[in-house]
Amino acid sequence: MDVPFDGAADVPLVSVFHLAYNQIDGLREAVEATLEQDNPNLEIVFSDDHSTDGTFEALNEIVAAYDGPHDVRVYRNDENLGIVGNFNTAIERTSGQLIVQCNGDDISRPDRVSRLVEMWQSAPDVLLVHSTAQYLMRDGTEGRHLNVRPPHEFANSPHVYVVDLYYALGASAAYDRRIFDFFGPVPNAAIVEDSVMPFRARLLGQVLKSEEILVQLPPGGMSYVEEGELPGEFRCMLNEIHYGNAKSFLADLRKVQVPGQRRLVMICMLLLVRNYMLKAGFEPALTATKPMLRAHVVPVLKRLLPR
Repeated sequence: MDVPFDGAADVPLVSVFHLAYNQIDGLREAVEATLEQDNPNLEIVFSDDHSTDGTFEALNEIVAAYDGPHDVRVYRNDENLGIVGNFNTAIERTSGQLIVQCNGDDISRPDRVSRLVEMWQSAPDVLLVHSTAQYLMRDGTEGRHLNVRPPHEFANSPHVYVVDLYYALGASAAYDRRIFDFFGPVPNAAIVEDSVMPFRARLLGQVLKSEEILVQLPPGGMSYVEEGELPGEFRCMLNEIHYGNAKSFLADLRKVQVPGQRRLVMICMLLLVRNYMLKAGFEPALTATKPMLRAHVVPVLKRLLPR
């Protein structure tokens, strides 16, 4: 789908928004890494989600001591808005065409923004860029890579975000403002932005991924998940996220026309039913009724879908 693009400026204004909530430990290193980005013409917005542990005060202290070239502002929400609420509010506080996300105590490489800008400027229809991230271990050593499958294998169609649950880690991502101009804010039901944003970007244009490690994720941070079996609480949250994603995907598909749209809508509806049952605690019943779903529910949904 064609969306207007103004590529006239060689060095366009780029915005960075840095989300924070109750992350006083490890905050300084992450904030200083954001402030030390080497990209020119940079606007940096810190958005604290009504922290209660001194995070907001620490942000103000660090920024007050900053004497670099970037335009820097610090905000505190009047109440806790949650991840998506803080994400949407922070976006509204920015003004650049490319908007780079930083999370909590995640540590960006000094050239992270510059590298993402280069990728974004490689073609006029590139609407989301992201990179590999790396976990930092509790003993301070470098850990495994959080490396979602690369675009040349995976991100060639909106279907992969629905069928294969492909995502772009928000802590590693940057977004073209055209996504927000077209679709508006991320729905609160989505809980997080990692799947909704690349799905929207791919409906309108391209998603590009770098294999470079441009951000590191410390233990206990917003983007950190321990290795091994997921705890029950986290699995429940994933069910909620997948349910919210399916609702968002369906709403977005009403606004565009893409190849294979009918199949996409059907899959989203099935995901909606499946994850509603999972989040409601009906996993045994869901397993038992798979043959029934395949034999009866799918044909009904096919008849209901627009041709």
